[in-house]
Amino acid sequence: MAVTGRVRTQIDWINVLTSEARLTDVVLTGEIAARYKLPTGSTRKALTRLTRRGLLSRVTDDVYANKLVRDIAAADFMRVLRLKSYVSLESALSHWGLSTQSPLALTCVTTGAPKEYRTPEFSISFRTISDRLYWGFIEKQTRYSKYWIAEPEKALLDWITFL
Repeated sequence: MAVTGRVRTQIDWINVLTSEARLTDVVLTGEIAARYKLPTGSTRKALTRLTRRGLLSRVTDDVYANKLVRDIAAADFMRVLRLKSYVSLESALSHWGLSTQSPLALTCVTTGAPKEYRTPEFSISFRTISDRLYWGFIEKQTRYSKYWIAEPEKALLDWITFL
């Protein structure tokens, strides 16, 4: 139930999450609040409750993974968490068949601060790279969004850089 002005509006959150699952596996507090004309605070509380019920998985304060989506892709979250980032290092080397190891986390490089995000569904690790080394990636498509991944040679160069 959300309060808009003085009128209480009943929201069917299962229906909301089902509708959102058709569009994306990423649930953003601000976008949900704007789309359904709800106060941000009320939306945040509702999403916290849905997380406790096991329907969402919290990534950050305002970013959630929609567990009604069958195959949640970590790559869908990387550009939400760090706009200027691309998949590289062991994740890209594995993607291109240059490594037989399957990384546990999606490893990305960014010009921003390093950070790790962990949920039961996925882990993303951001490593910092200098602006002058931020190049050599191509665009790929997931079911819901686009992301950047290092070309094979660049992934190897990045890996050597971080040794």
